[in-house]
Amino acid sequence: MKISVIIPVYNEELLIKSTIENIHSSLNRFSIIHEIIVIYDTCQDNTESVLKNLQKNNSYLTVEKNKGLKGFGNSIQHGIEIAIGEYVVLMMGDACDDPEDLIRFYKKAEEGFDAVFGNRFMPGGSIIDYPPSKILLNRLTNYTLCFLFFTKYSDTTNAFKLYRRDVILKLKPYVSTHYNITVELPLKILTRGFNFAVLPNSWKNRSGVITGLKVTKLANRYCFSILYCLLEKLLIGLDYKKDEENIKLIQKNIK
Repeated sequence: MKISVIIPVYNEELLIKSTIENIHSSLNRFSIIHEIIVIYDTCQDNTESVLKNLQKNNSYLTVEKNKGLKGFGNSIQHGIEIAIGEYVVLMMGDACDDPEDLIRFYKKAEEGFDAVFGNRFMPGGSIIDYPPSKILLNRLTNYTLCFLFFTKYSDTTNAFKLYRRDVILKLKPYVSTHYNITVELPLKILTRGFNFAVLPNSWKNRSGVITGLKVTKLANRYCFSILYCLLEKLLIGLDYKKDEENIKLIQKNIK
C-alpha cells in the first residue's frame, strides 16, 4: 500500500461521493496502490448513508465513525492509527483540493522527503473564491508563523499535506482535537528536524455546503497549537534533533 488518503467529514452529503471518486480515479490512472479512509462524526444529513452505499462496491474505501471524542482533529488521529500506506495524505471532503496535486506530491515524496506541503500562494498555486477577509487573516497568520518558527514556508494553515506514515507517527503526542491539527503537524515537522518539500497547489471554495465554524473558538484553538509547538521548539527542540541524528547514525552503521 503506497498511499492512505484520510478524509474527515461532517455533513458532506453533497460533495463526498464525487470527492472520493475523483481521488480514486486520479490514483488509479497512475497505478498507485491506495486506500481512502473516511472518518465521520455524527452527521446531521445523509453523509453516513452515502458513504456506506459507496463502500459496498469499493474495496479501496474504508468508512468508520470517529471512535473518540468529536472533532476534526480527533477524526484525523483515528485515521492515522488505522492507515497502512507508506504515505499518509490529509484531504478535505468538500472537493476543495485537486487530486492531480496529490500525484505531484507523491512523486516528490518518492525523492526522499519526509513530508510534502502545499502552498496556494506561491507561483503555480491558485485559490478560487477565497473571501478577501479570510485571505487577509490567512496571510497575517502565516507570516507570523514564518517569523516565530524561522521558516520561509508561508502556507502552514493549508490542510492539504502528505507525510510518511512512520514520520507522522513520530509527531505524537497530538494535542489538537479540531482544525488546529492542520497547523500542529507541519509545525512539528519543522521543530523536530524532518525534511520537507513545498509544491504549489490549487484550492477552490466549497459550493453548496454551509459551515458553522465559530471564528473565536477556531482562533483560540490555533493559538493553543502554535504556542505548544513554539514551546516545544524553544525548550526541547534540540532533543528531537539529537534523536534523529542518533537514528541516522545507527541506520548507517547497520548498512
